[in-house]
Amino acid sequence: MLYYNSIDYTMSFLMFGKYTEGKYIRIPENQTTVPRFRNLVPSFGEIEGYLQKFAKNYSYFASLYELGKTKGNGKKEGLPLYNMVLSSGYAKPIIVIIGGIYASDLACPLALMECFTEWTINTKVLAQLLPLYDYHFIPLINPEGYEFVYQKVNMAV
Repeated sequence: MLYYNSIDYTMSFLMFGKYTEGKYIRIPENQTTVPRFRNLVPSFGEIEGYLQKFAKNYSYFASLYELGKTKGNGKKEGLPLYNMVLSSGYAKPIIVIIGGIYASDLACPLALMECFTEWTINTKVLAQLLPLYDYHFIPLINPEGYEFVYQKVNMAV
């Protein structure tokens, strides 16, 4: 187990072939991180850190894009909206999965992250899904509302 910024990352390994110009090439062994957060509900910072780490570890099929920032308030800058894209690299139809729409929706962002992480761990599933579609996971569409409710819930504890 690896502890980083109070997050417990459980490690396993993945071997995966990447489709490039009509042939498969072997990808070196890499680490799959499974989100295990300090609390049952992670903070926005923990979600952001996990998304960045995942995209870095799986850059051969996962990309993290910042769609923009929320408006914010006069005192602080808006929070980024992230889009985790799983793709085999060529144009296909797109499936978009959005979570964290409502401020009180604290479980959905974690569920979406666990979904794409489980797909990564189970290479048979990944090998069946990636050739068909590109998958866009937007785990948190309302980060300011999420963080507000997260802080409120943690203050009550």
